[in-house]
Amino acid sequence: MPFGYDETLFASPVQCGDTAVHDVLFVGGADADRVACLTEFMRHGPPVAVAGGYWERYPAFRECALGINPPEIIRALTVAAKVNLCLVRRANRDGHVMRSFEIAAAGGCMLAQDTEEHREIFGPEGEAVVYFRDGKEAAKRAHALLCDSSERKRLAAALHRRIVAGAHTYTHRLATMLGMAKAK
Repeated sequence: MPFGYDETLFASPVQCGDTAVHDVLFVGGADADRVACLTEFMRHGPPVAVAGGYWERYPAFRECALGINPPEIIRALTVAAKVNLCLVRRANRDGHVMRSFEIAAAGGCMLAQDTEEHREIFGPEGEAVVYFRDGKEAAKRAHALLCDSSERKRLAAALHRRIVAGAHTYTHRLATMLGMAKAK
């Protein structure tokens, strides 16, 4: 069963006036594959801010590490960011993550790692998200999105509509599980 999002934390696209605006934001732990991808991204891409655990352990990320933040801060950062990177956790063999739904529900523009699951959730390239296969391609696509604010707004709105209308909350997931249990 796929992840979902908590509608009490991420459903409304609200931006706090005092939230820092980052060109590119990534939220998640510093897993080895993510560190490698973002290291490559930083060689070619615009500045990136990283929120989550363990980024400060890597010298290259210390200046851009935002640490671990509560959900309301993550939501505000997500909405304020021009582009939100969505990387899966390869250690778990994931094709999507909680952020796949949180970015969308909050109203952020997403640059998503190209996986089969992401394509099933978000649809074809350019419909609601832009996909990338590696850090260098992510950097190139982030640059393009940063140069086109109307495209970022269009993608964010399409992504938000798709996920919020698609029964992707944890309440929906619970109802599905209960329905499955009842059917047995």
